[in-house]
Amino acid sequence: LNSKSDYLVGLSYSQRDSLYGMKRSDFIGVDVSMTLPFFQNKARSAEVKEFAHREIAIEKQWEDAEHKLRSTINAKVHHIQKIEQEIELYAQKIIPQKSQSLESAISNYQTDRIDFLFLLKIEMELLMDRINLAHLLFQHESALSGLEEDSAMQLETVKKNVMEVKQ
Repeated sequence: LNSKSDYLVGLSYSQRDSLYGMKRSDFIGVDVSMTLPFFQNKARSAEVKEFAHREIAIEKQWEDAEHKLRSTINAKVHHIQKIEQEIELYAQKIIPQKSQSLESAISNYQTDRIDFLFLLKIEMELLMDRINLAHLLFQHESALSGLEEDSAMQLETVKKNVMEVKQ
């Protein structure tokens, strides 16, 4: 909001010719002009309103960006929690049960109750479950790094006991 006066200073020189045989003096002039801020209340009022509207627009943009960031973070947290539940399921239930099934199948194979293909099938399923667990751990770490980037915070990784799944 500019309320200062503008000042202008000028210097001029005029050479005058003689008129009807009379010799006339030359002129040197100094000009001073200034613009006074009279009647600027309306202009100031408009500038103040414009400034207030810009401030409101900036605040709305900030709120929109904050809301978008919060939504993104919440979605990523939900995704990470879902992955953690799957990791827990594989680590605590599926893989230990398949390991027990494999042990049982090995003892049944040794006593000729099941054939070798059935034993291989159970071992392949156990290996696939371990691969799925490793894939989930990779997804978890990747999602965590994305969340760290968005939130600018360092986060913890999956608990170590998940890595030590019962064989």
